[in-house]
Amino acid sequence: MEADIDLSGRCKRPVQRPLGATRCRGTGSRGHNRTDTRLPAPQDHRHAALPNQAGVLDSDTEVEWRDRIDNPASFGDSYLATYSRAKASVPFNGSLKAVGRLHLETVDFHSAGAFALDYIRGGGTLGLERTFADFSWAEFSLLYSQRTTSDSAELDYTAAGAEASFLGFLPTGSLDLLTRLESRNYRRSEDRDDHWRTEILGRNRVSLGDRWFGLQEVDLEKVWYSAEDWVNADYLRLGGNLQFGAEIDGLTVAVGPDLELLTRTGEIADSLAFDGEDYWEAGGKIDIDFLGDKGLFISTESTTGYRTLWYENELQASFLYERVYLFADIRILSALILSTMFSAEFEWYGNGSNNSQLYLLSTSLTYSL
Repeated sequence: MEADIDLSGRCKRPVQRPLGATRCRGTGSRGHNRTDTRLPAPQDHRHAALPNQAGVLDSDTEVEWRDRIDNPASFGDSYLATYSRAKASVPFNGSLKAVGRLHLETVDFHSAGAFALDYIRGGGTLGLERTFADFSWAEFSLLYSQRTTSDSAELDYTAAGAEASFLGFLPTGSLDLLTRLESRNYRRSEDRDDHWRTEILGRNRVSLGDRWFGLQEVDLEKVWYSAEDWVNADYLRLGGNLQFGAEIDGLTVAVGPDLELLTRTGEIADSLAFDGEDYWEAGGKIDIDFLGDKGLFISTESTTGYRTLWYENELQASFLYERVYLFADIRILSALILSTMFSAEFEWYGNGSNNSQLYLLSTSLTYSL
């Protein structure tokens, strides 16, 4: 069993005219039979420096170096990575503005391997953003990105598409909606791995009077491959839940059924009749949120259900599952905040030797001067 412990600190110094911030952070971790040194160096800036001071430019850059210092680095253990992002906005009037975003990511491994290849990935979006009097918000953007891998041209790709989103209020409650359509093309013969992908994420909360409410969520994903094969087959994934709940003095509780379906589609689906990963999940979900008056926020989610595989074989079988998520923000002092995220997943099979458990815990402590 291997466990890593990360300790990190951050200092932040605000600077005015132009508005900006400089942050520094060092992180070290020690795991089983290895010591890693990791040094992220992020930097953020905000400038009102576009023509006539009408627009705003936000940018941030992070450089991360990781190395293994007690033993020779194996593939993927040592690298230098950079992440840069920029966002510019130019208003047309009080509620409508043009928004552009750029991003660039580079990774340079000390020892490249079959699963650790140097690459450069970059792209951007260009669109319009609209705000409304009730603080609702909507945006439509065109997307483009590209990845270049120096050691394997077959991993290079270009992607283009469009995205529309709305987060806001309706007469009966609130609505969060995100739709996305993307085409991705790889530099491979016979259109291998090239595909179209569409996604719809929606969350609608309806007031039922007094402290009661209803909540509906939907998650739809559809993928079409230009050239299907045994690995890449068209599929449809549809999930959603319907919950009812109540709010009482900072405490929110919602309970209801949770469902998900995955099915292969397209011409090759019949050929995969005995090897497909098609499934149907049905279970129950409970969400509990608490917002205290002294800087305390806790959000928990628990889902219990059963995944039924349409085609069972020696390598896969249906199972019972339990998934738990917890997030907490605790203000210890006026300038000191403890944040914790925990997740656990359990799977129980007819053959008990296949049972599995997965845990994840992440904690940070932030002090602001």
